[in-house]
Amino acid sequence: MDFSRAMELFSKDRLASYEFDIKQHRKNLNLIGSIAHKLGFIEIVLRNQLDRLMCLKVGDDWISKDYSQMVDSKLSHSQNISRLSLGNIIFIIHKQKLLSKIMNLKDMDFVKYDKYNRNFYRKNGIKHKFSNKDKVKISLDLLKTLRNRSFHWENILKIRSNNGHISPRITTEIHNVWIGLHPDNINIFLDDLLGEFGSDLLKYVNER
Repeated sequence: MDFSRAMELFSKDRLASYEFDIKQHRKNLNLIGSIAHKLGFIEIVLRNQLDRLMCLKVGDDWISKDYSQMVDSKLSHSQNISRLSLGNIIFIIHKQKLLSKIMNLKDMDFVKYDKYNRNFYRKNGIKHKFSNKDKVKISLDLLKTLRNRSFHWENILKIRSNNGHISPRITTEIHNVWIGLHPDNINIFLDDLLGEFGSDLLKYVNER
């Protein structure tokens, strides 16, 4: 495809985010296509894990009882659960203080996803390792940003360069520490999340 045709189909503003490199535009959409099913599986599993925990905590009618603004009274419980967006799911996980129960990420190493990441923060000069709760929060924040940018077909290959320091655009902050997800490591991050729900799930998702 020549450049003028790409400008006609994809718009000047969209291609500007790729520095007008149409091959990068195609590479980005191909990457999104290759991870879409993984994002879908993680969202579905998180939704069902949340439902299981909330049914135990509150009862089978938890969503219509406590989150009536998110449901349609004409639909069944399972139908209403299936309508929850990833943003809704993460909001409820936070509100119900379920971060430590929804996933066990205590062994997750954020340096795998960008070499400038770290697994600790400092408070009053003292080094503290991220807790499981911290790691789940970080991971859910990165997941939500990645999912939203992917399904709005934004450029998830973007990186920042400052005085030779390369940093990702998909980032989150906790305890005054920034954690990023480098584009080259997106699949590794998603596979690690899937693996936390069981090696059988990871194998199933990656089967061809």
